[in-house]
Amino acid sequence: MLTFMERATIYYLKQKGWNNTQIAEFTGHHRDTIAKVLKEEVEKKPQKRDRKSAASVFDEQIDTWLDKNVSVKRMLEMARADAHHPYTGSETAFYDYVRKLRRTRKQTPHHLAIRFEGLPGEYLQIDWGEVRGLTFTKEGLEHRSSNQAACDG
Repeated sequence: MLTFMERATIYYLKQKGWNNTQIAEFTGHHRDTIAKVLKEEVEKKPQKRDRKSAASVFDEQIDTWLDKNVSVKRMLEMARADAHHPYTGSETAFYDYVRKLRRTRKQTPHHLAIRFEGLPGEYLQIDWGEVRGLTFTKEGLEHRSSNQAACDG
């Protein structure tokens, strides 16, 4: 079993142009081991578990509860009181599961934002704003309206 430092050394030497035989002699490992290490991913990602949520048993019921606008807290109470398969998971897991279902229901094409971009200089956007009741600190402008003062600069 190679340590992290040995693997890092093997990758580093390979980047510097060393061949597998040279790396094997330097590190003291067989060249087949060097080749195997170089085929592996540098940073292995953990495998995702393929398991369902404990709340997934209640999918159909949650859909009907969402149609009836039942609160999530009440849904949890009813799921825990279920005679055939009571929910035994945590509150947070149940709330997160219901939140995901709500989001997928709301994401219809007319609710999704569409990004609109043009080429540089192709479109112009102007944001207008208005300031009312602006107090002036410049002498001589206290009694004038804001429009007159703005024109005078």
